Amino acid sequence: MAEHPRIAIRPELSAQGIRKRPNPMLASVLQELGTLGFMRSSSPLVVDCGCGQLRHAEMLLSLSSRLVLVDTPYQLDSAHDFLGQKRTIRLFVKHTWPRERISIMSTDEFYGSALNADVVFSINVLDVVPARTRSAMLRACLRNLRRGGIFVAIVPRNDAWTQRICTPQASYHDGYIFQHPRGHTYYRNWSGDSLAQFIKRRGFRVVKDLSIYRQACLLCTR
Repeated sequence: MAEHPRIAIRPELSAQGIRKRPNPMLASVLQELGTLGFMRSSSPLVVDCGCGQLRHAEMLLSLSSRLVLVDTPYQLDSAHDFLGQKRTIRLFVKHTWPRERISIMSTDEFYGSALNADVVFSINVLDVVPARTRSAMLRACLRNLRRGGIFVAIVPRNDAWTQRICTPQASYHDGYIFQHPRGHTYYRNWSGDSLAQFIKRRGFRVVKDLSIYRQACLLCTR
């Protein structure tokens, strides 16, 4: 494999704001979770690993009021446009959902924790992080998931516009890299069952594959 220069990649720059509609697979996943019989209580512990700018927080709170939001210090400490106001994630959560039991953790904290979570979500994340970060994230998700819990990986794929800019000149490791005004972003298109194979090699077992052409969607367990 060709050598690549070390480039600072900012997956945070790929995050879409809270006004953006949730990933279209999430509603199907929440419905499917109700049929799997994994719930230990009426308020399971749910983790959003790579919460970004809280695009999926409202829907995840419909599953449980116990929600852990995880992202990089860069993402958590930056001020984002939340419905017309510039706020950090912590401040927006405090004012928007004061009665919910929401915790916020940096990726560094999450990588060293063992939450015993019932469900860990990774939504629109595994396509924008390079291989080393991806592997570390999956190890942390595995460690923080209780035995019998569910890991949900949802990744958009096969977008025609994105594929057009994935040229040989943009190749970087097992994906593509793009210049951004504040750094570089990364993208990998997970075609076929490549995502399932990658996840299984990290210790998970796929229990349900809901993937469609435009979305890879896997429900896994330990």
